[in-house]
Amino acid sequence: MELFLLQYEGAIVVVTHDRYFLNRVTQTIFELDQGNLYQYDGNYELYLEEKANREQQAIKSEDRRQNILRRELAWLHRGAKARSTKQKARKDRIHDMKSQTGPKEEEQLSFSTASTRLGKKVIEAVHLSKQTPAGTWLFKDVNELITRGERIGIVGANGSGKTTFLNVLAKRMQPDEGEVIQGETVKIGYFTQGEMEIDDSQRMLEYIQEGASVITTKSGVQITAEQMLERFMFLARCIAH
Repeated sequence: MELFLLQYEGAIVVVTHDRYFLNRVTQTIFELDQGNLYQYDGNYELYLEEKANREQQAIKSEDRRQNILRRELAWLHRGAKARSTKQKARKDRIHDMKSQTGPKEEEQLSFSTASTRLGKKVIEAVHLSKQTPAGTWLFKDVNELITRGERIGIVGANGSGKTTFLNVLAKRMQPDEGEVIQGETVKIGYFTQGEMEIDDSQRMLEYIQEGASVITTKSGVQITAEQMLERFMFLARCIAH
């Protein structure tokens, strides 16, 4: 698809979290930030450089504004009176400066949960096989040991059985042959690529509370479902509705 888009003569507007795709395909980046739209000419790498420069300039401008504001407030505190048009205009400028807000720091995702002691073996596939209803083998006689700390990616053409293989490893689907052995303390976290069935009448908080109303973090601190959503940077007004 990237090759097609690179050769395409029309205009393309794309929204994606794939920074590598953006870096290879795009020539201009638009960024929505705190209600403002910024344009950067170049790919994703150039965008990161220019964004960092813009933020540094914004910080310097805010420092200058704060320094000027401190001097002007000191002038006001000395009992300055708006006896002239010039002094009144100066007071108005001070009022405007006080109402301005500086650049906001980008929020960071905070995520921590309790964990159990994990042995060396996480998942072991033993002579694992699975076929389609038509009898075509997606994978056959797979023997693999996944150990603690490994980071594994699965690639293959569409329909080759990648998702089925994951489902079998996670014991969400039974193999036709062989078995999956999970470590004694292993708990599988599975993020599906398909849409989960969600009741549209439910509030976000109610849906999360179906899983747990309170969870314990790695440090032993208990947090509520509301606090967990806040750590994922959901605004309070979004959580309540």
